[in-house]
Amino acid sequence: MNEPLKVAIAGGSLGGLMAGLELAAAGAEVRIYERSERVPDDRGAGIIQPVLDLAVPQMVFGRTVLVGDAAFIPRPHTAASTSKAASNATTLGRAITQYAGDIDAALGQWEPTQLALGRQLQAHGQTLGNRSQFGG
Repeated sequence: MNEPLKVAIAGGSLGGLMAGLELAAAGAEVRIYERSERVPDDRGAGIIQPVLDLAVPQMVFGRTVLVGDAAFIPRPHTAASTSKAASNATTLGRAITQYAGDIDAALGQWEPTQLALGRQLQAHGQTLGNRSQFGG
């Protein structure tokens, strides 16, 4: 029997919690780390948000996996960060189930599609950002 996948999730936001639930349901051992000690009730409209592009060339490092914003940060123009994190987790859970616990095979099947998704969102966000900032 294979040892369960161990997942560390940085951030207890909706995306992080969703990822944790999906991966735990697929049999992963999940830990969620949140730096804030209180409910973030002071966030939302009116805050300044930096616009960054973050993309990684790979998401799988042995049995360590980057999901959500740890792998790709789509620009806020896409409104896709939470759904991308959920997609990362949901598809990883399906791959683990499909490969009956063969983690290496599951990760090999999962990573290429999620890298493509991240790159697509990055390009889309840049296009939307350029259009809104520079009119083209």
